[in-house]
Amino acid sequence: MSLRSKLAPCVPDWAALGAGGPEDLLAGDGLETAAVAQEVSRGADSSLFRLPLPGTPDQGLPPARPRGAGTGFVYLRRYPSVRLGLALRTRLTAPCSDSAALRDWNLLCHLRSAGIVTPEPLAWCAKGGGFFAQQSALVTRALTGTRAVLEWLEAEEDPARRRLGVTALGLALARLFRARVELPRLSLAHLHLSTARSQSRPDSGAGDCGAEQLLGMQSDASEAPFAANLSWRRLPDVVLMSVGGGRIVKRTQARYVRQTLERLGQEAGDRPLRERLRVAVLVRAGLSR
Repeated sequence: MSLRSKLAPCVPDWAALGAGGPEDLLAGDGLETAAVAQEVSRGADSSLFRLPLPGTPDQGLPPARPRGAGTGFVYLRRYPSVRLGLALRTRLTAPCSDSAALRDWNLLCHLRSAGIVTPEPLAWCAKGGGFFAQQSALVTRALTGTRAVLEWLEAEEDPARRRLGVTALGLALARLFRARVELPRLSLAHLHLSTARSQSRPDSGAGDCGAEQLLGMQSDASEAPFAANLSWRRLPDVVLMSVGGGRIVKRTQARYVRQTLERLGQEAGDRPLRERLRVAVLVRAGLSR
């Protein structure tokens, strides 16, 4: 069977991820730090693990030096065998890809090129020939300093900052819709807000997918309803943590936007939050209330 793979430009080689080669991403214990890996979730088609990069201190592993990809944690999503329905959707709908991991990579790259903050894609590999590769894996860098939206709002005591958080969330969702990406499984649990009280000005120059800086919603701040009172240093970043089930469409339909906002609003529960979020997105997307 053929083996295809790619490393992001910021990863010098497979050893930087604790692997001897791309095939180690597919093996259950193939990575150097697999002994301390934590299983985050397991589904019908894939499993998600969190594990440290080589050289990350205080992880109960023998001392080691970083290998070129930095320290900290990564997420490894393995697709050991994909069901027929998912394989057909992955291969025949945009972004058309010949493995599940490559589709995730392509979605992340598309979103990041549109200025949407996501976990940084570091590597992917796929094994198999023909129409679709049944086995594949994706590595992304785990982000720090964020909280799920509802946890962030519950912990934030400053009413003005809570309003900024909701505005940032509305701008992020509007940007997601403009990027023509539909995420049928999108949940508020997939949307995180940065906990930092001040932001470093994002790099406006977009590189390629692997080397690109994380871009926040700051460039949209001037278009917010109360832009005169906003500062790019105060508007928290919004991070999209999952692209599961995502697809790129020719045009985002207003019906999909409203259905998504209704679903997220039901999750939020709080009526004022639900209404502010709905207005922020609809106004930014140019739709009537």
